[in-house]
Amino acid sequence: AAVGAAFDFGDNVFLEVELPLANSAIGKGMTITSFDWLVSYRDGEWQFAGSKNQPALLAEIPFLARGAVGNDWINLIVGRTEHQMGSGFTGNMVVGNNFPYQELMKLSATSNIFTYNVSFTHFDNQSSATEFERAHFGGHHQNRVIHRFDFNILDKIRAVVNFGATYWATSAFDFRFFTPFMIAHNYYNNSSDRFIESPHDEANNIFSVEIEAALIPGLSLGAQFVMDQVQMAHETAPLPNAFGGLLNLAWTEHLENSSYTVWLEGAYTTPYLYLNEKYNDEELTDPNYNYDWILGYFYNDYQASTMNYSGYPYGPDSIVIAAGAQYDNYEHHIKADGRLVY
Repeated sequence: AAVGAAFDFGDNVFLEVELPLANSAIGKGMTITSFDWLVSYRDGEWQFAGSKNQPALLAEIPFLARGAVGNDWINLIVGRTEHQMGSGFTGNMVVGNNFPYQELMKLSATSNIFTYNVSFTHFDNQSSATEFERAHFGGHHQNRVIHRFDFNILDKIRAVVNFGATYWATSAFDFRFFTPFMIAHNYYNNSSDRFIESPHDEANNIFSVEIEAALIPGLSLGAQFVMDQVQMAHETAPLPNAFGGLLNLAWTEHLENSSYTVWLEGAYTTPYLYLNEKYNDEELTDPNYNYDWILGYFYNDYQASTMNYSGYPYGPDSIVIAAGAQYDNYEHHIKADGRLVY
C-alpha cells in the first residue's frame, strides 16, 4: 500500500510523489518499515519517542518521486521512478524494471516516425558481489547511460537501436558517455583514466537491436538481441563474447472499455553477459569471468539492499520460456473530458 500526491500544470509540467506503507520482515531479524518513528525496524515491535537509537532501514523512501516537463516533441523526466526499455513480458535485455525504483534522468525528442532518448541512471557503489557501501553523496557510484534510437516504419514495424555503458566513476556526468554518436566500445575504466582508481573495473559497454512488428490486426511479434563486450576481428584480449536474445508473440483484443492480451515468450542469455571486473591483477592478465555486474541501492548499515542485473532480471546463463495472459480494465482511467490517463 502507498499514499501519494500528484500535480500537473496544463499539459507541460507534472510532479508526483508516493510513500510506501510497509512493515514486513526481510530476514536477519529485521523488518522493512516506513514507520521507523513508531515501529522498530529490527523486530517490528512498537516503540515510542526517545527509544530509537538507530537509523531507519528505509532511509531511501520515497520509492516514487519524479517530475516531468515538456510538450508533444520533447520532454525531460527526473527523479526516482520505475524504468525499463522494451516490450518484453518477462523482462528486457538492456534496461529492465528490476528494482523498486531507479534514480533516473531521461531526455526524449519525439516525432511520429523517429524518437531519440538518452537515459542516465544512478546506482549506489557496489563494494562486493553481494553488498553496497554506506549511502553517501561523494565517492564512487555506478552509472548507466543508454542512447535509444527508435524508428516507426509505416506504423507496422518498430526498429530500435540501443547503445551505451555502465561505468564506475567519481563523476557521474562523464560527457564521453552522453555523446549520442560516440561509440563506447573502446572505453575502459582502467588506471589510465582520471575518474577511476581501480585498474580492473571496466566500463560495461552494451549494444542491442529490437524489432516489433504488427503481423495482422491484433497479432504482434517482438524480438531483442543484445551484445556485450563483443570483440572486433583485430582484438585478441582473452575475454569471452557475450550476447542474449528474446522473442515473443502476443495476441491483443480490444473491447469497449478494456483489453486482454495472451502472450508467449522465450529468452536466452550466455554465461558471460553483464560481466564486470574481468581481471584480477594490476597487469590485467589474469582473467576473472565469474563476477557479474550487479547493481542496486543501499538502505542501511546492515546491508539490506536491493540488487539485480542491469538488464534482463534473470541475468546471464538463463533460458526462459513463459506464457501468460493479462487483462486491463481502463474504464476508471478515463477522465470527464475524455482523456485516457494512467
